[in-house]
Amino acid sequence: MTSKTATIVRLFRLLAMCEKIFIWSTPNESQGLPKRDAQHLAQAISNKVDVLLTRDEPHFINKRETLEKQFKIKIRRPSELLLEIEAAA
Repeated sequence: MTSKTATIVRLFRLLAMCEKIFIWSTPNESQGLPKRDAQHLAQAISNKVDVLLTRDEPHFINKRETLEKQFKIKIRRPSELLLEIEAAA
C-alpha cells in the first residue's frame, strides 16, 4: 500500500469513527458531544491512543463511563493519569 493510499484509508476510518460518535451523540449537546469534541474523540481513537487527557468536565469527564465502554478508550484528567502512573511505579 502506498503512503497516499494509506493516508486515504486512514481518513476514511476517521470519518467512519466521527460518524459513529455523531450517531451516539444526540442533537441535545447536554446528552451527547458537541461536534468539535466528537472530532477530538474520533482522532484519539483513530490514532489508537491509550488515554485521552482532558479537563473538560461537562463533555468528557462527566460522561467518561459511557464513552469508555462505547469506544474502548480511557478518559482521564492529567492529574488522574499522574496518580495512576505513580501508583504503578
